Amino acid sequence: MKKFDLMPVIGIFLGITVLLLAIFNNAGAGGIVFFIQIASILIVGGGTISAVIISFSFQEVKSIPKVLRESFQLQKQDLNDLIDTFIDLSGKARREGLLSLEASADEVEDPFIRKGVLLAVDGIEPEVIKDIMMAEVVAMEERHRKDELCLRRQGNLLQHGE
Repeated sequence: MKKFDLMPVIGIFLGITVLLLAIFNNAGAGGIVFFIQIASILIVGGGTISAVIISFSFQEVKSIPKVLRESFQLQKQDLNDLIDTFIDLSGKARREGLLSLEASADEVEDPFIRKGVLLAVDGIEPEVIKDIMMAEVVAMEERHRKDELCLRRQGNLLQHGE
Protein backbone atom coordinates (compact mmCIF):
# COMPACT_ATOMS: atom_id res chain seq x y z
CA MET A 1 0.00 0.00 0.00
CA LYS A 2 1.35 3.40 -0.97
CA LYS A 3 0.91 6.37 1.31
CA PHE A 4 1.94 9.97 0.83
CA ASP A 5 5.31 10.58 2.51
CA LEU A 6 5.14 13.91 4.29
CA MET A 7 8.87 14.16 5.12
CA PRO A 8 10.08 15.36 1.69
CA VAL A 9 7.38 18.05 1.69
CA ILE A 10 8.43 19.17 5.18
CA GLY A 11 12.08 19.24 4.08
CA ILE A 12 11.31 21.30 0.97
CA PHE A 13 9.10 23.70 2.96
CA LEU A 14 11.76 24.07 5.65
CA GLY A 15 14.49 24.69 3.07
CA ILE A 16 12.46 27.37 1.26
CA THR A 17 11.49 28.97 4.58
CA VAL A 18 15.12 29.22 5.75
CA LEU A 19 16.14 30.63 2.35
CA LEU A 20 13.41 33.28 2.47
CA LEU A 21 14.25 34.17 6.08
CA ALA A 22 17.88 34.67 5.10
CA ILE A 23 16.88 36.92 2.18
CA PHE A 24 14.46 38.97 4.31
CA ASN A 25 17.01 39.24 7.12
CA ASN A 26 19.66 40.54 4.74
CA ALA A 27 17.66 42.81 2.44
CA GLY A 28 14.13 43.14 3.83
CA ALA A 29 10.92 42.24 2.01
CA GLY A 30 12.14 43.86 -1.22
CA GLY A 31 15.21 41.64 -1.22
CA ILE A 32 13.33 38.79 -2.88
CA VAL A 33 13.05 40.88 -6.07
CA PHE A 34 16.83 41.28 -6.22
CA PHE A 35 17.46 37.65 -5.30
CA ILE A 36 15.32 36.07 -8.02
CA GLN A 37 16.71 36.63 -11.50
CA ILE A 38 14.55 35.19 -14.26
CA ALA A 39 17.44 35.05 -16.75
CA SER A 40 19.51 32.95 -14.33
CA ILE A 41 16.59 30.61 -13.68
CA LEU A 42 16.07 30.13 -17.42
CA ILE A 43 19.77 29.51 -18.05
CA VAL A 44 20.17 26.99 -15.22
CA GLY A 45 16.80 25.28 -15.67
CA GLY A 46 16.90 25.24 -19.47
CA GLY A 47 20.52 24.13 -19.53
CA THR A 48 19.82 21.30 -17.10
CA ILE A 49 16.80 20.10 -19.05
CA SER A 50 18.76 20.28 -22.31
CA ALA A 51 21.72 18.37 -20.88
CA VAL A 52 19.44 15.66 -19.49
CA ILE A 53 17.65 15.32 -22.84
CA ILE A 54 21.02 14.98 -24.57
CA SER A 55 22.33 12.46 -22.01
CA PHE A 56 19.38 10.07 -21.80
CA SER A 57 16.93 8.30 -24.07
CA PHE A 58 13.40 9.60 -24.57
CA GLN A 59 12.01 6.72 -22.48
CA GLU A 60 14.29 7.58 -19.54
CA VAL A 61 13.49 11.30 -19.70
CA LYS A 62 9.78 10.52 -19.98
CA SER A 63 9.94 8.52 -16.73
CA ILE A 64 11.29 11.46 -14.67
CA PRO A 65 7.88 12.86 -13.61
CA LYS A 66 6.74 9.40 -12.50
CA VAL A 67 9.97 8.84 -10.57
CA LEU A 68 9.60 12.21 -8.85
CA ARG A 69 5.97 11.44 -7.99
CA GLU A 70 6.99 8.03 -6.60
CA SER A 71 9.67 9.67 -4.46
CA PHE A 72 6.89 11.29 -2.45
CA GLN A 73 5.14 7.95 -1.90
CA LEU A 74 5.92 5.74 1.04
CA GLN A 75 5.51 2.10 0.06
CA LYS A 76 4.70 0.20 3.19
CA GLN A 77 4.55 -3.56 3.07
CA ASP A 78 3.32 -5.13 6.28
CA LEU A 79 5.30 -8.32 6.70
CA ASN A 80 2.55 -9.92 8.80
CA ASP A 81 -0.01 -9.28 6.04
CA LEU A 82 2.37 -10.80 3.51
CA ILE A 83 2.86 -13.90 5.66
CA ASP A 84 -0.90 -14.20 6.16
CA THR A 85 -1.42 -13.94 2.40
CA PHE A 86 1.02 -16.78 1.74
CA ILE A 87 -0.50 -18.92 4.50
CA ASP A 88 -3.99 -18.39 3.07
CA LEU A 89 -2.88 -19.13 -0.48
CA SER A 90 -0.91 -22.25 0.45
CA GLY A 91 -3.77 -23.57 2.60
CA LYS A 92 -6.26 -23.05 -0.21
CA ALA A 93 -3.92 -24.70 -2.73
CA ARG A 94 -3.54 -27.74 -0.45
CA ARG A 95 -7.25 -28.08 0.20
CA GLU A 96 -8.71 -27.21 -3.20
CA GLY A 97 -5.79 -27.49 -5.63
CA LEU A 98 -3.69 -24.93 -7.50
CA LEU A 99 -6.48 -23.98 -9.91
CA SER A 100 -8.55 -22.65 -7.01
CA LEU A 101 -5.96 -19.89 -6.55
CA GLU A 102 -7.04 -18.19 -9.76
CA ALA A 103 -10.07 -16.66 -8.03
CA SER A 104 -7.94 -15.64 -5.03
CA ALA A 105 -5.29 -13.98 -7.20
CA ASP A 106 -7.51 -10.92 -7.69
CA GLU A 107 -7.49 -10.38 -3.92
CA VAL A 108 -3.68 -10.25 -3.76
CA GLU A 109 -2.65 -6.58 -3.65
CA ASP A 110 1.00 -7.01 -4.65
CA PRO A 111 1.24 -7.35 -8.46
CA PHE A 112 4.52 -9.27 -8.17
CA ILE A 113 2.99 -11.93 -5.93
CA ARG A 114 -0.18 -12.00 -8.04
CA LYS A 115 1.92 -12.73 -11.13
CA GLY A 116 3.68 -15.61 -9.36
CA VAL A 117 0.36 -17.09 -8.23
CA LEU A 118 -1.09 -16.86 -11.73
CA LEU A 119 1.99 -18.52 -13.21
CA ALA A 120 1.54 -21.40 -10.75
CA VAL A 121 -2.15 -21.64 -11.64
CA ASP A 122 -1.20 -21.83 -15.32
CA GLY A 123 0.83 -24.95 -14.55
CA ILE A 124 4.26 -23.44 -15.11
CA GLU A 125 7.08 -25.47 -13.55
CA PRO A 126 8.40 -24.04 -10.25
CA GLU A 127 11.91 -23.59 -11.63
CA VAL A 128 10.55 -21.63 -14.61
CA ILE A 129 8.41 -19.50 -12.26
CA LYS A 130 11.52 -18.76 -10.22
CA ASP A 131 13.43 -17.73 -13.37
CA ILE A 132 10.56 -15.49 -14.55
CA MET A 133 10.20 -13.83 -11.17
CA MET A 134 13.97 -13.29 -10.87
CA ALA A 135 13.97 -11.74 -14.35
CA GLU A 136 11.23 -9.36 -13.12
CA VAL A 137 13.35 -8.39 -10.12
CA VAL A 138 16.45 -7.84 -12.27
CA ALA A 139 14.45 -5.72 -14.75
CA MET A 140 12.99 -3.65 -11.90
CA GLU A 141 16.44 -3.12 -10.37
CA GLU A 142 17.80 -2.03 -13.76
CA ARG A 143 14.89 0.40 -14.23
CA HIS A 144 15.50 1.86 -10.78
CA ARG A 145 19.23 2.12 -11.45
CA LYS A 146 18.61 4.03 -14.69
CA ASP A 147 16.08 6.34 -13.03
CA GLU A 148 18.47 7.02 -10.18
CA LEU A 149 21.31 7.72 -12.62
CA CYS A 150 19.11 10.18 -14.50
CA LEU A 151 18.17 12.05 -11.32
CA ARG A 152 21.76 12.02 -10.05
CA ARG A 153 22.93 13.45 -13.37
CA GLN A 154 20.38 16.27 -13.02
CA GLY A 155 21.58 16.94 -9.49
CA ASN A 156 25.20 17.06 -10.62
CA LEU A 157 24.33 19.43 -13.45
CA LEU A 158 22.48 21.76 -11.09
CA GLN A 159 25.20 21.58 -8.47
CA HIS A 160 28.34 21.81 -10.59
CA GLY A 161 27.18 22.91 -14.00
CA GLU A 162 28.95 19.93 -15.60
